[in-house]
Amino acid sequence: MDRYQVQVQGVPSDEIPFVRAMRIIGEVSLADAVKIHTHARNAGGTVLVAGIERHVADHVAAAFTAAGIAVSVHPSTVASPMICRPQANVAYRRSFLGAVVSD
Repeated sequence: MDRYQVQVQGVPSDEIPFVRAMRIIGEVSLADAVKIHTHARNAGGTVLVAGIERHVADHVAAAFTAAGIAVSVHPSTVASPMICRPQANVAYRRSFLGAVVSD
């Protein structure tokens, strides 16, 4: 079965519509939705979700388009569903007390 991804073309500085759409389609927390908005605004051309079926990609695209955010749907090489998580691009280490902290 073909898989698709949804890429955001441009993110407005007003985060409310983006965060609302992200929380609906991704069931992410408010804090994570704000982080994804900041990442997408700074990075430009961010893939929000990948590895999803066409009807799901169209649904996600419609939710963002209704919020006034330009998105596009493309074929994806990712085989399993994934969602954008900017926190994945952080290196972690153990502190001297044993707690996990970001570098």
